[in-house]
Amino acid sequence: MVSVPVRCSWVVTANNPTYSTEMARRTVRTRIDPKVDRPQDREGFRHPELLGWVDDNRGELIWAFCTLVRSWVAAGKPKFSGKALGSFERWSHVVGGILELAGIGGFLANQSTFYDVADAETAVWRSFVLAWWEKHQDKEVGTADLFPLTLNVDGLDLGNGQERSQKTRFGKLLGSQRDRVIAGYRVIPSRTLNRAQMWRLLPTEPMNVMNVNERSDPHPHVHAQVSDGGSGAETFTDVHNVHTPQSGEEGQPPLVSCFGCGGVVDTDDLMCSACSEVTA
Repeated sequence: MVSVPVRCSWVVTANNPTYSTEMARRTVRTRIDPKVDRPQDREGFRHPELLGWVDDNRGELIWAFCTLVRSWVAAGKPKFSGKALGSFERWSHVVGGILELAGIGGFLANQSTFYDVADAETAVWRSFVLAWWEKHQDKEVGTADLFPLTLNVDGLDLGNGQERSQKTRFGKLLGSQRDRVIAGYRVIPSRTLNRAQMWRLLPTEPMNVMNVNERSDPHPHVHAQVSDGGSGAETFTDVHNVHTPQSGEEGQPPLVSCFGCGGVVDTDDLMCSACSEVTA
């Protein structure tokens, strides 16, 4: 296992994309709807050539960002008052706290509706599991017993082959959901009967599980997700900075390098010890 800093931004732009469960929970979305038929023909922008304007004013923009960060530090680093993004709690409290202090609201406010719309994969399986429980409850059943339920579930891709081929594909898809909790029920394999795998549903109770990163990693990753995008598109950014203690200083506060001069920056005050600049 090797941990290295990743200081790049991962950006995806697409028109009405769909997401897997894992991608949806790691994504911050900016939805842009121009509400016109031909958004490329719009006029009256404050900065008509935006990319060129950003390039020409890069220094002032960075200064403005650093001013917001420094203001947050001077105010005692207040935490974000909203709901943090799961597995990205530290980033949520830092970025959300900076924005709230600057009077910019709405940070992560669209996450719940985004999950409902974007997580098509879970929605399909939720519908199937609810139908399964209504028909068989916690009885032990095989794929042959469950296959008829798939005929009434939209979005479950079983291919275009014959029924035997579709049953085989369904068995593989069901196997990929092993031990998952869906719609409040855990999908578990039971015994093997006549060389066929049997399955059951077990109701589950809500659990308050400690974040894995906070429990096991003394120097957790800082995850930053920022959104920006052009007309009619959705853009996502996911930045991961791994903080590592200086060599020979085990247990000391994690340190990072200044993006300007390369000096050491303490994460407690975000100040570079070499150039005395604030590093966001």
